[in-house]
Amino acid sequence: MTELYYASISKEIHDPLMQKYANEFSIAFSNKIMRYRRWQDAQLSMMGRLLLKHGFECNNEVFAEKDLVFSEYNKPMLKKHPFQFNISHSGNIAICIISDVAEVGVDIEQMKEIEIEDFKFQMAKKEWDRLIESDSTTHAFFDYWTQKEAVLKANGKGLSIPLNSFVVNESTCNIEDDDFYLKSIYIKSDYKCHLAFKNIIDEMEIIPEEVVFAL
Repeated sequence: MTELYYASISKEIHDPLMQKYANEFSIAFSNKIMRYRRWQDAQLSMMGRLLLKHGFECNNEVFAEKDLVFSEYNKPMLKKHPFQFNISHSGNIAICIISDVAEVGVDIEQMKEIEIEDFKFQMAKKEWDRLIESDSTTHAFFDYWTQKEAVLKANGKGLSIPLNSFVVNESTCNIEDDDFYLKSIYIKSDYKCHLAFKNIIDEMEIIPEEVVFAL
């Protein structure tokens, strides 16, 4: 089983959303959210946690925040539970993947104009050549970025592994003798999103489900 959920944020629902759902989580998590200066960051963080809880409920499971722990590389995980999960957000979208198939990672990015040259040092030569030869360097860059980020999140060591130390070839790559397999997911035309699975190919069709929380 692998399921993918996403939700959009908006200013209009911010206060009622916080008032209704903040008490469903720990005081520590609620306080963390309240410390954000931008309402967008607070709501994206809340949406990510709500999507995780929603995914558990869809599978007749109960999300217990006390089971949430963090690795030495600060990757969140659930102790003594078969579900692997990962959360990402960008722009006005939060997304959450839940799977009992493999260790997983997800990354979503809202595309925008950037100075591609600023990121050249983070790329292997093969990746840079592929990027500058593409029809759209913006689309190619955000494909590259979400693939790499998803793999690092599935790996669990994050940016302690340099981005230019491994290369994605036709949706696969290898890090420290572990194979990673990638899927491209369409959410909206101005976003790029990829999923990564560690040491297994999830051949099921994964259709993202948009979730709207009742207020």
